[in-house]
Amino acid sequence: MRRAIALILLTIMIIPYANVGAVPVLQGSTQYLVSSSDRISRTQELSLAIMALKSVKGKTEVDVLPVLDDLTQRLLQWENKDGGWGYYPNSPSNIVDTSYALIALARVKGIYTTQQGVYSRIMDALAAGKQYLLDSRAEKGWGYVPDTTEACYPTIMAVWALGELGYTWEDQRISTSIDYLNHLPSCELPEDVAFGLKLIAYRAVSYPVDNKTINQLKEKLFTGNPSTEARAIMTYALTLYEPFNFDIAKALLLLENEKRGSGFWSTQTWMFSSSDIIITSSYALMALSVTGSFLRPEERPRNPYSNLCTYIGVLQNPDGGWGYPDAYKSDPKSTYFAMKGLQACYFRSPRILKGLNWTEKAFTEETENVKELHTVTGAYYYIIKTLAEFGGLTEEQRKEAIETIRSVKLPSGLWGNALLGPQPLDTAFAAGALLELGVPANDTDIQRAKSWLLSLSKQGWGTYVSGYFDSYMTAPSLMITLEVLNAMAPVLSKEEAEPYISWIISQRNPDGSWSYWKVKSKFSDISESSKVEATVRVTNLLQKFGYDFTSDTKDLLIKWADENRINLDSPIDISLAATYLSKIKVIPHVNLYDISIALSTESFRVVHPNGDNTTAEIVSEAIKKFFGMNATVSNESSLGEGNYIALGSFNTFSIADYNPYISYEFNGSYISIEGRAYSMKDSVVIIPGITENGHVLFVLYNGTLGASAVRTLFESGFVRYLHNDYLIIKYSDKNGDGKIELTEMEAILAG
Repeated sequence: MRRAIALILLTIMIIPYANVGAVPVLQGSTQYLVSSSDRISRTQELSLAIMALKSVKGKTEVDVLPVLDDLTQRLLQWENKDGGWGYYPNSPSNIVDTSYALIALARVKGIYTTQQGVYSRIMDALAAGKQYLLDSRAEKGWGYVPDTTEACYPTIMAVWALGELGYTWEDQRISTSIDYLNHLPSCELPEDVAFGLKLIAYRAVSYPVDNKTINQLKEKLFTGNPSTEARAIMTYALTLYEPFNFDIAKALLLLENEKRGSGFWSTQTWMFSSSDIIITSSYALMALSVTGSFLRPEERPRNPYSNLCTYIGVLQNPDGGWGYPDAYKSDPKSTYFAMKGLQACYFRSPRILKGLNWTEKAFTEETENVKELHTVTGAYYYIIKTLAEFGGLTEEQRKEAIETIRSVKLPSGLWGNALLGPQPLDTAFAAGALLELGVPANDTDIQRAKSWLLSLSKQGWGTYVSGYFDSYMTAPSLMITLEVLNAMAPVLSKEEAEPYISWIISQRNPDGSWSYWKVKSKFSDISESSKVEATVRVTNLLQKFGYDFTSDTKDLLIKWADENRINLDSPIDISLAATYLSKIKVIPHVNLYDISIALSTESFRVVHPNGDNTTAEIVSEAIKKFFGMNATVSNESSLGEGNYIALGSFNTFSIADYNPYISYEFNGSYISIEGRAYSMKDSVVIIPGITENGHVLFVLYNGTLGASAVRTLFESGFVRYLHNDYLIIKYSDKNGDGKIELTEMEAILAG
């Protein structure tokens, strides 16, 4: 009695001072049960406390092992000589308490090694307890004590316990007992408690439960009015039947709403009984333990070479472009590859926009240079590629560029210079730029360029010298050949490219790399040291034509990165290496669990370009309440660096810029996600994304009810349970009060 009074007093004392938002629910509840463990006096409470603490072992900052060991030792000491356990220590054995004890010992035995003495004691206790149960069975099930008539509660618990010991429903004794339970008109337990316990027991023996029954369970949780104990038991049952999903998150939030103080549950409303607190809190903690099953941040895979992405940003010049080496004048080729690298690393980086702005300015300058030199330069070609790929060309600029390229042709219809005549590189750059600008492949200029290039050589291309009496081409150059093939790839068949591909492969170094150049002598081949640019770009080119060297190149890049042999002054080398390694050793796709982790450790900005300031303020307050972090509010429409919660309608943001792994399209009257169409009416879409150095949580909705649904999602703390790749929530104002409650929402798709 003294222990019960002490627990009640402790409970009453902590209620007024509990900061429910400051401590994660799982950790607070674990700590509460740990601090209350020495006051436990009944077998059922002791067993459930063991089960609950075992379920959260390793999932919070609380070290539960010492307490688990102490509780286990006590439970072993309470076993009677007949193999069973009683209501209290030294009281006569009964079926219910014996069952609870066996379940607890079966679950906790794994924390010990087989060499430890306590492990042998557990195994002996399990064997004796199992025999006690089997010997106590009546005709159809179990009574409360041996040699008594079957009853509902002891039969449920005995089935559960035997399931934990390895029995299945196919055992005749178990199947007969389940049939008995299924045909009972009523149970001595409260209806919802019995319903939840039966589902837990059925799961333990692998008895098939149909969807109708699970839907009935959800109906009881979402629209019924169960006691707190019944809610805890039924919520735990639901977590056993489904993977973590919206319905489980909703059930957990409803369970959380009934939490008292810093971490306990009780069906009592005032003078809480110690038994009620321990039993109800233990079931609640077992249900909540699924939230600790997500991959913890330090265990999530991370690309060990993602620091290369950081270097790309470091090398950006103040004018927005990149040059070689570091801090040299920006040039189009370096800028193009740097922007591609940032795109692969971060999807959407403000640095890309700066690079695009620099390229747009360079376009005007280089256009004049092309006209003055009367040829298409490599700089102009890479400017066109950048503007075409990153959407920086207006229709007027596109037409201007096409006209400029055609205007600098030589009389032969090719491109080059007046002194040496047409050049393979200039001609390929011109044809490639036309293709980038949308000129069709059958265009006369492009086809003339292709025919001339294929007629020059069957190996590779170098510098072409055209004279009055004779014309010839210098020895093939790997980099010229690489640029020509890349530019002309859209109009070359595999058969047409074959001779040049074979020559490129023949230039491979013994270690599997490629160099800028290679000279053969009668003694040995002399080559420039292996280069990242040559190796990666050749590998990518060969892959276009069906030759796969990706594995070898991956190994080389990893080796060079580990040995610090990647030139950190070269934006091209760094960007190509980062792009390649981000594909092979994937920088993890962002998901909603990443966002929930970031919310608890970093500052966010809540943006609402559509003007819904009320919802934005509620979201901001929820972040502070549930994560202990401040979130400022702004109506800005663009997202820069850092972390954002972006509130808007379905076409406010460009999702692909921040998460290209999710296929998302807006089509006026509906949205399409991963190829499936959904009506925008009565929907909230939640999608994660990343910026260069932060995260984005897109929350998309329409109308007053949509805003109400979003407010409820945040005010309820639902955001703490996000872990899918994305989420589509359907809502309906069923009671017509103009507000959307948690029970009026359901997930129709969770990636």
